[in-house]
Amino acid sequence: MTNVTFSVDEKLYSQMKKHPEIKWSEIFRNAIKDYLVFLERPKIISGKELFESVTISVQNYSTEKELEIRKKQQELEKQRVNKILELESQFSGE
Repeated sequence: MTNVTFSVDEKLYSQMKKHPEIKWSEIFRNAIKDYLVFLERPKIISGKELFESVTISVQNYSTEKELEIRKKQQELEKQRVNKILELESQFSGE
């Protein structure tokens, strides 16, 4: 495990010292993990970006193309849910 040093102001340090039962390094580790999960969350894309990603022109609409779009939406949603589950399992496993 790698060591990292944090600086905190005197007031915060004195408050932390009042609670010697707390493993502050664990608090910092968990806060960093939580923030990384937040940073690496799946990107939410707009409808326009979705249409562009499946290369279907809205002007050339048809039922078949709508079905293609819905299928692609389902695939993207499945990927998004799987990524969330993966991140949650990484977070809860550590």
